[in-house]
Amino acid sequence: LPLPLPPLNQPNNHHHNAPVSHQPVTSNPLDALRLEIEQGNQSVCRSFHNRLDLLKQARSEWSLADPKNALEVVINSGSQSALVDLLNILLIKRTLWSLEMALMVLPEIKFLLQSTHERFVECGCSALQLILKSFGPVIKTNTSEPPPPSGGVDIHREERFERCQHCHSHLLVLRGSVERLQKEAGVARRTVREHRLLEAFAILD
Repeated sequence: LPLPLPPLNQPNNHHHNAPVSHQPVTSNPLDALRLEIEQGNQSVCRSFHNRLDLLKQARSEWSLADPKNALEVVINSGSQSALVDLLNILLIKRTLWSLEMALMVLPEIKFLLQSTHERFVECGCSALQLILKSFGPVIKTNTSEPPPPSGGVDIHREERFERCQHCHSHLLVLRGSVERLQKEAGVARRTVREHRLLEAFAILD
């Protein structure tokens, strides 16, 4: 007798229990590239959001009479990008600078000059140039000879003298860094020469 035919639309049990793969198909190299770009974009977006939040915090501390607190917030964060953003504003508002702010910025300039980002090196050179031009004479005066004795205690004079001493120490280190950059190839060498920083240091001699 002939075998009975299976009913129509009956599922094929041979493949019924086959495992289903949920792995994305990446045979096309463009798919892998797309995934890499998407992950990179997410990282960049997070970086920008963090930078924006930090600048908002600095803005809340900003005072037109004394932006020192805003500068302190950014420096303590360790974000060079946010520091460059704020310094670029202060480089335009040159009358807002003080000797205390110069002392805060000088240690950070060393790291900006070592950066691989041209924008950071440019900002560091401009800030160093401003500090030398604006505070170089008072720093030299207060480091070449001690403050004259006075009849009483002059706290402001003593603070100024101490800040000038610290600024002078940082400037000596930066002078050595600038001299080394002048001998190296790259963006930093060109930027340092364009700002004529070695000539600017002559004000301390």
